[in-house]
Amino acid sequence: MSGVTDINPRVMRSAVPMVVFAMVLGVPLGAVAQQGEVSRVTAELETIIVTSTRRDESIMDVPISMQALSSTALKRLSAQNFVDYARTLAGVSFLDLGPGRNQVFMRGISTGRDVNTGKEATVAIYYDEIPVTEGSSQPDLKLFDVERIEILRGPQGTLYGSGALGGTMRVITKRPVFDVVEGYVEAQGSIMRRGEPSGSVNGALNLPISEKIAVRALGYGSWNGGFLDNGFTGEKDVNSDYTYGGRVALSMQANERLNITLTAYHQQTHSKVWLQQTDDYPNLIINQSAAEPHDDKFTILNA
Repeated sequence: MSGVTDINPRVMRSAVPMVVFAMVLGVPLGAVAQQGEVSRVTAELETIIVTSTRRDESIMDVPISMQALSSTALKRLSAQNFVDYARTLAGVSFLDLGPGRNQVFMRGISTGRDVNTGKEATVAIYYDEIPVTEGSSQPDLKLFDVERIEILRGPQGTLYGSGALGGTMRVITKRPVFDVVEGYVEAQGSIMRRGEPSGSVNGALNLPISEKIAVRALGYGSWNGGFLDNGFTGEKDVNSDYTYGGRVALSMQANERLNITLTAYHQQTHSKVWLQQTDDYPNLIINQSAAEPHDDKFTILNA
């Protein structure tokens, strides 16, 4: 009995690619032999639709340098304000000088670190279609019930004005939906080893009034525990702050191509100190001879 087996050259040529492909994918050869063919592996990517050019487009088709964070990405980061997601943005830097007093820079273009000195900002901040940039500083509205954030690297003066030399940031909130009643309530909490606890609660409700009219309402409150101690008075955790606010949006579908949305937004923040910078790091000491509270109020009405 001979130990040599005849092999058809055609079978050999068709088997070699299958074996090589299986080795690359790490699939057992036995599984390939049993199936008789190699299945094609496909990867599904999340498609983000943006409106930065005043029309609905996939972010892959927009011919400008931009980045977008979806609501899923924001939830994964537990992002409630600008600082929570800013470190994930390419080409973006910032100064965090306290609630409502952020300075944002893109492409290295800056007017300096002084806040409220009359200098024009180099990054335009938009909430939906509303510009909210304040001189050299930018407000920090909470990111509850947000659809996505779009970051357009500048200059963007053609669409967003002279304050967009470095670029534009757009916060797109969730719009009312005409065919479903939905809502949610969320709560978060955290503790610090050397400081006070922090937390937040927010809730939203979408309510159709008719087939072509719907309203969406949001309410929230958050508090950040202090962690800086006053070196002059000995008071502990002096830099705490709390924020509360809400948003109401009313949408009307005039026809198939026209939607009209009316929006009202209010937020108020109270901070116990004005300048949240340490005088003795890493001991987390701030030297204040007198209290320096700071209130930041912001109201938007858009039609």
